Amino acid sequence: MTSTLLAQLPPGIRNRACLVENSIERSSESEPDDFAAALCETEPSRAAAWARQRTARDRPIVTPQCLIPDDISGGKAYYSLEWLVTERSISINTAAARDDASLMTIG
Repeated sequence: MTSTLLAQLPPGIRNRACLVENSIERSSESEPDDFAAALCETEPSRAAAWARQRTARDRPIVTPQCLIPDDISGGKAYYSLEWLVTERSISINTAAARDDASLMTIG
C-alpha cells in the first residue's frame, strides 16, 4: 500500500522520498543517512525503539511521526504533512547597493 502511495506523489516529492521497509528490525546503519523526516507505521512500543535507535547514531536527529496501522486504515489518524515541508528564506541586502540597483544583479 505504501509503495502505491509513493508512486502517486508528484515527481518533485516522489524523487525525494524512499521506502525503508522493516527498518526497526534492521540496523539503522544500512538506512539512508540524509533524510530529514520519517513516517513510521507500527505499534507504539516498536516506534519508540525505532526512535531510540535513530537518536543513538552519529547523524542528524529525525523526529518521526508514528501511527498505528489500525488508525491509518480506519481513517482515524493522519500524518501531519506540514511537518514534511522545509522552509527556506533568502534575504537580499539592498542597503549594500546604495542607490545603484544594478549592483544587486552582479554575481
